[in-house]
Amino acid sequence: MISARYYNAIRKNEISLIVEGHSHFVNGDTGNNDLCVAVSTLIIELTVAMDNEGLAPEDVEDGKFTARIVNPSDKIRHTMASIVDTLKWLRSTHKYREDIEVKDFTIK
Repeated sequence: MISARYYNAIRKNEISLIVEGHSHFVNGDTGNNDLCVAVSTLIIELTVAMDNEGLAPEDVEDGKFTARIVNPSDKIRHTMASIVDTLKWLRSTHKYREDIEVKDFTIK
């Protein structure tokens, strides 16, 4: 199972995203793990956006990604929020419901 945890501490002006695990979903037509491909693509998108601003994730390894950003730019904040929304959408589809969990810890 893929687990995503999003932390948005508004008063501290700090955001973080932790994504861990692997999906066991296999597309019956192609034999590919479409969910892992989708999540990896989203993580690459965030990593590129961070790199464009001179930032880097704290931890990247097989099956694990951790990014913590203090005083994020609006672009980084919106990119991360959009990725979390997409992960939530993937979770909402019947096909992936058992393969991904997304927790949103927004603190105002």
